[in-house]
Amino acid sequence: MDETSLDSFSDTSEKQLKKSSKRKEKLYCICEGESFGEMIACDNKACSDRSNWYHMDCVGLESTPETWFCPQCQTSPRDVAMPENHFRKPALSTTYGDMISNALRSMDRTQGTFKEICEYVEAHYQSQLNWKLESDQRKSPVWKSSVRKILFSNNRFKRHPVLKGVFCLVS
Repeated sequence: MDETSLDSFSDTSEKQLKKSSKRKEKLYCICEGESFGEMIACDNKACSDRSNWYHMDCVGLESTPETWFCPQCQTSPRDVAMPENHFRKPALSTTYGDMISNALRSMDRTQGTFKEICEYVEAHYQSQLNWKLESDQRKSPVWKSSVRKILFSNNRFKRHPVLKGVFCLVS
């Protein structure tokens, strides 16, 4: 290699090293370490450091508790409401499969078309749905695509044996 090639090689290597170290710059926990192993986030919506995650070992946890507050929130006054964390799915949240089941149970003869199921789900669960568009070409929200996939693949639901385009619950 000549000097010019060697210089461009070292410049490229430095750029790649900087790029990879930028990805690893995010530090977490009280130990200020990288993300690894089981981690937990604070359940306090009013937490000043909500995006921080903690290594279970570092905060003295062996299993995930129902609710957990970071060291900073543990020392703050308890009269402040500490509701559930936005970053973690609530344990008792409703899944799309549950939404579909509820939709079918509310319909005549516990059966309905994809359109009817979607209308029910949208009307009753609007704030819980993922409205992000699935892709540029489809222009369909993720929740609708999920409902379609679940209807065709989940063993809780089946196509009506006679009526085309109608779904029902499996007995």
